[in-house]
Amino acid sequence: MKLKLLPKFIIVLSLISLIPMGLLGFRLINMGQMGIKTSTLELHYHTAQKIAEDFENLISNFDREAVFIRETMSKFDWENKQLLLASMIDRDPSLKGISIISRGGAEIIKAVSGKSRKKLLNYSKNPFFARCVTVSYTHLTLPTN
Repeated sequence: MKLKLLPKFIIVLSLISLIPMGLLGFRLINMGQMGIKTSTLELHYHTAQKIAEDFENLISNFDREAVFIRETMSKFDWENKQLLLASMIDRDPSLKGISIISRGGAEIIKAVSGKSRKKLLNYSKNPFFARCVTVSYTHLTLPTN
């Protein structure tokens, strides 16, 4: 099949213009995907950093409150000690209960959120408590079951 000169000329010009445009389009698509990935990773990084800062603030606030309670408990009578613990539970809805534990592992005083009444427990056989006593923590948080 023979083609005349004009159709050959049009085909060659089309290929000469379409091939670089296709390669340029492919390269631009790859660059755009890289830009989207970069901005997405940056967004995730900043979100994770904000969550970490919020968590650190929550823990440090709780730590300051625990130190305050530990220091002021010796100055109060039993009724005021319970009121202090109950007020801490009322201020922070994420707390389910707070108790003061002796070095032997027995709970001395406990405040629980809500109307439920729970017995005083003994943590002397709890491996987590035993490990914390050996390194002499002044306040700690026991994991709940």
